Amino acid sequence: MLFRRVPSGGVCVVFMLWLIGCESYQPRALDLEGYLDEVRARSVGSEAVRLFAERLGREGRSVKGKFDVMDGVSVWEAEVVALVYNAELRLARERLGVARARAEHAGLWDDPEFLFDVMKIVEGVPDPWAIGGALTFTLPLSGRLEVEKARAKAEAAVELERVAEAEWGVRRALRVLWSKWSAARLRLEEMRKLVESLEGAGAMAARLIEAGELDRTKGALLKIELATRRVELKRGAYRVEELGMEIREVMGLRGNAGVELVVNIRGGGEGGMKIDEKEVVDRNYALRRLRKAYVVAEHTLHGEIRKQYPDLKIGPALEDDEGRSKVGFVGGIPVPIFNANVGGIAAARAKREVASVAYERAYEGIVAKLARLGRKRQVLREEYFAMVKGVGPLVDRQLEDAKRLIGLGEAEVLVLLESLKRGYEVKEGLIETRLAEALVVHEIEYLSGPVRVEKKKDMKKKAADKKEVSR
Repeated sequence: MLFRRVPSGGVCVVFMLWLIGCESYQPRALDLEGYLDEVRARSVGSEAVRLFAERLGREGRSVKGKFDVMDGVSVWEAEVVALVYNAELRLARERLGVARARAEHAGLWDDPEFLFDVMKIVEGVPDPWAIGGALTFTLPLSGRLEVEKARAKAEAAVELERVAEAEWGVRRALRVLWSKWSAARLRLEEMRKLVESLEGAGAMAARLIEAGELDRTKGALLKIELATRRVELKRGAYRVEELGMEIREVMGLRGNAGVELVVNIRGGGEGGMKIDEKEVVDRNYALRRLRKAYVVAEHTLHGEIRKQYPDLKIGPALEDDEGRSKVGFVGGIPVPIFNANVGGIAAARAKREVASVAYERAYEGIVAKLARLGRKRQVLREEYFAMVKGVGPLVDRQLEDAKRLIGLGEAEVLVLLESLKRGYEVKEGLIETRLAEALVVHEIEYLSGPVRVEKKKDMKKKAADKKEVSR
């Protein structure tokens, strides 16, 4: 009797709408084997990498010309590969997809709500059941949905900047590793030359010992030095191999991938080292992200304030009371008297101040660090040229004199040994100074942000505009 009185047609409609609005779950298992197959198939010369390099060129984000890995992989070509395959960047881009999905579906109306009640009159009446139902809709009069949309889009913009910042960070990491690997390669070559020179000096010392022109104790010093340097040579070779594997890892390749790397102790080179604070504000990815984060804080505060304004809930209602049917409307609206979301508004306002100070602090720190790095680079360049022009020629002259004496049969083996060691130390110092400067340059480039390369037609247009203005 009770169910016979329920408005079954309305219930069926609500039930069907509920089924239509729901999405079914589709499970998906992890596919590690498939992923490993994809990693093994990666190549620096793949179609995906080549097309991405062309896209960078069209967008003015590449300054090194044609992408060609047949003659070895340069640092900028490795950057292109890393932007395609690097695992951290793949993860950052997937997280961006989450923010974009939220932005795409933000600001939707609340789902309608189906309400019903069933009551029985306890006193003896012919028809004791009272049954009612209503379908309510929320009318967003407060305007909060538009604010939610704006906030979600701002959050997606922050994530987009975070991806760009991650890409720039990967490029910086690759340049740093590349400079370290190149320096290690150069040190290894100099160590190999030193070992060859010591082997030659050892052979000459052996002949002098047999001729009685050299004490065996002095000759033993050469053997000890040679054995020590051979150990260092093996250690240096492993260091080169280790850094090469790290480079391949950043590129998103397997550590043992057969990729020939081209030595470049500088790498990068996104333009000059002149630091313009205004350009830093526009180009630095951290500052760009923090500016967008401040916009999110603004929308958050706006949304919290909008929550004070009520949304209207209204909808049709149907009731069966003692056998009499009633049709009408139900509605409701909150009255912001006791709460008025003052806590949410205060917290959002405080978070906006935090976002403002975070941006100002980041700017202040970046500008100060750039000033320190600029001075450090200047000192390193002065040190490098002082070694090249001052110490280097003196050591070379001493080494030539020592070789000449040995050639004449004079037993100046210790002088030759010291000259070889000093020559290696000077060259190693030059390599270390170049590396130190390169690391400073990479940090300056990272903090300054990338320089967008203007296409020739854009440069011609700008020149023509400037000429027209001068007229």
